[in-house]
Amino acid sequence: MTLQKNFKIPSHTTVLKWIIKYNGHEELKSSGIGEDKVMANGRKTNFNERIEIVKHCIEHQNSYSKTADKYKVSYHQVYSWTKKYEESGVEVLKDKRGKQKNANELSEIEKA
Repeated sequence: MTLQKNFKIPSHTTVLKWIIKYNGHEELKSSGIGEDKVMANGRKTNFNERIEIVKHCIEHQNSYSKTADKYKVSYHQVYSWTKKYEESGVEVLKDKRGKQKNANELSEIEKA
């Protein structure tokens, strides 16, 4: 396994156990930096919460794992929201899943 070689992990079964735990949404321990746990899955948040979470993360030198722990969301959510916010601004933090576009926003293919 490339992962095993790159990080000098003595056994490939260690990597496999980590993958099984992660996919089973079990809590994983951090890499020994002193942080307690990393969440594998997050929770639902609203637009204002996401703004607050991103601002907190940026104010604390992009400490994704500490922010995730404080707000009880996943590391991935914090990382994704922060990167999107830095690239495109606050509007990208809106959750548009399940919402239909207005007729004037549809392309010709979508109208068909």
